Amino acid sequence: MIEGEEQLLLLDTYHLVPEDYIKFINTDKCAIFFVGYPDISPQEKLKEMRTFDKREENRILTDDELLENLKKKIDESNYLERECKKYHLPFINTSYERDKVINDSIDEISNYILN
Repeated sequence: MIEGEEQLLLLDTYHLVPEDYIKFINTDKCAIFFVGYPDISPQEKLKEMRTFDKREENRILTDDELLENLKKKIDESNYLERECKKYHLPFINTSYERDKVINDSIDEISNYILN
């Protein structure tokens, strides 16, 4: 977000929303790809996390605590997806087949950088 930088790609894990990107980033010089999981239920995501997520901070939380957090994250993902549609920005939906979707998206991002 610094004026005059030559950055072509901005990776932000949470803080930048589509409206900020449109207002504050030179969209001719920087692409953005938003990621979220708006279509999965909190219960499905919890099962996925309990199976695959080995991070200690998630292991120490109860199912009820994680479900509460997941509901918020899914709501945020729904918001991001709506805003991306509004501003015609790419949104990567990782609700299902997460690894495949991410790998396919890496190809899309690489093509953007190389062209």
